[in-house]
Amino acid sequence: MAKRNMPDPFQIDKIRFQDCFTAPSLRHFIVLMTGWALTVGSHTISQVILTMQAHESEHFASVYRFLSRAKWDLDRVAAVIFLMMREALFPYATELLLVIDDTLNNHMGRNICGAGYQYDGSAPNTSKKVGYGVCFVIIGLAVRLPGISDRVFCLPFAARLWWPEKAKVRPRGSRYKTKPELASQLIALTRSWVRPHIVLRVIVDG
Repeated sequence: MAKRNMPDPFQIDKIRFQDCFTAPSLRHFIVLMTGWALTVGSHTISQVILTMQAHESEHFASVYRFLSRAKWDLDRVAAVIFLMMREALFPYATELLLVIDDTLNNHMGRNICGAGYQYDGSAPNTSKKVGYGVCFVIIGLAVRLPGISDRVFCLPFAARLWWPEKAKVRPRGSRYKTKPELASQLIALTRSWVRPHIVLRVIVDG
């Protein structure tokens, strides 16, 4: 895979992610994550590959194969990302503010796992609040960036796929769970990564 000199802060700590992937999968993961951050415009996988010039040294299919067939633990990756953010942004904090929300990604297709018609909170007010796609319940760390903006930003680090009970294609071996149940899982997961004296405050919508 083509090598590029990535400027900070886009360097990804390879050492911390070594236990999450095999060597080939780690290489693909780093290319995808760095390319996603550097891509301008449409963030398709193909565009990310082009941004990183990965197509010059291997076939597009090898990168797509990582997404469809590679074996890796999503929660272990989430833990590394969360702990890196905490170390960089809140090294001495005794309280962390978390945000939980659900987001619908519009995708069409009969064979997309978890896809179906469901509520779409981001739909324009002039249209029906219904969309077709996949929905993820996401948890993120709320941060302020002094000198950049007065707004509070949410940096997602973990997610769970939610699907309508009428979804045609469902994850194998998984029973249906409500969004609050998935949110509780994400909170408990995050709780397991921090010491008992750290207070976690969680914000959710209605």
